[in-house]
Amino acid sequence: NGAIYERDAYKHFAALGRYVFSEIDPADDWHLRLDSEEAFQELFHYTKGRLDEINNQISFSAIRQRVIDCYSVHSTEHSLEYVARVIAKFPEPIPGNAELAAYIIAAFVPTAAHFSQAIAHAINFYLADDKQEERAKIVRLSASMNEENKNMIMAYVYEALRLSPPVYNIFRTAGAEIPLIGFGTIKPGDKVCANLLEANLDAEIFGPNPSVALYDRPTHGLLWNKSGLLSPSFFESTVPIIIGTILGLKNIRRTAGVQGTLSQFKEKWNGLARQFYIDAEDKITPFPPSLKIDFDGIQSL
Repeated sequence: NGAIYERDAYKHFAALGRYVFSEIDPADDWHLRLDSEEAFQELFHYTKGRLDEINNQISFSAIRQRVIDCYSVHSTEHSLEYVARVIAKFPEPIPGNAELAAYIIAAFVPTAAHFSQAIAHAINFYLADDKQEERAKIVRLSASMNEENKNMIMAYVYEALRLSPPVYNIFRTAGAEIPLIGFGTIKPGDKVCANLLEANLDAEIFGPNPSVALYDRPTHGLLWNKSGLLSPSFFESTVPIIIGTILGLKNIRRTAGVQGTLSQFKEKWNGLARQFYIDAEDKITPFPPSLKIDFDGIQSL
């Protein structure tokens, strides 16, 4: 509603996402912590304020009903209905608005930049000149958004994310002893890296031509996260509509110049490939700052 500019909101989402999920160089820890704290405070202020506006009463049933009422009376804020569903999952006693706002932020915001990144990579993949046929197929499928077509669109999305993964590696610190056949035993405190880039090109899993895009594979590539907005239930119910709507724009094409690209660069670090992006301030970031497109109107289906 204009309370936070899109660019500022995205910066907040990226700050929290990077601090919670990304591998952080110790030299960056302090300023990333400050950035994420600032982001949380501003988002918390806005979210709690919205909940207070919905209803100042403590009664959960009143809050839920007010949210539903706001949605049903010709409101375009579909998020209100979704928040009502989230609130409905809380056991009694229902937390106050401050605690509820913190829960909502923790559940969704850290994965918001990753969700946007996944969409950007999928769109970027199908804007390639050699993907016109696949792009047209996705648009045709999106004209009738039944479960079968949604699943088929997700097959295209997952294949794009397998071949153009937004995240190459995941680093974690083991909290328990884990035996791995053929690799020995991981001890508590060990630093572990999962190389998603190589795993998603494993010929034993994806066949003799793993670098070729096939849309009927029995399994899709590994994702870097399955929580928040990337949880399968949310991701697979929203992404087909988003991808179909964007690719369905008439004469969709990249904006000329660097703005129409993801501004990526890749490098080797300790034997591992990794990728970064350059933002509008020429700073290195793990998230794509933008991918601008041009179009002539809404596609007639």
